[in-house]
Amino acid sequence: MLTVSAHYEGRYTLSVPVLFAQLEGVLRTIGKIDPRDDFKATIKRDWDSRMLFGMSESASMLNAFLSRLYEGRRGANEFNRNPVLHGTNVTYNTEENSLILILTLLEIRNFLWFEKNTVPIV
Repeated sequence: MLTVSAHYEGRYTLSVPVLFAQLEGVLRTIGKIDPRDDFKATIKRDWDSRMLFGMSESASMLNAFLSRLYEGRRGANEFNRNPVLHGTNVTYNTEENSLILILTLLEIRNFLWFEKNTVPIV
């Protein structure tokens, strides 16, 4: 919650890097990705079996967004994990960038809720 407080206090130089780290930790936990392994988007894609047809496409789009957000070798001015956390992007500290990461975490939470509270129809 401290990270969200930092966002609402306008301390984006704090909220953005911390949200990137938290987001990566959540995705690595969900996908059971070892810290030594390369990052990959891990949102479940098979929602049709639960009769949640629109979520399959949403999961694909979120995974594509996450892959782009975490792919390596991005330009210094791009909003991406590597330029921000390696210090080459020094203009990342905006309300919009912070909010994008908060909303991404909330979207992942939405998928986790549906995964926990629905079952495949056989």
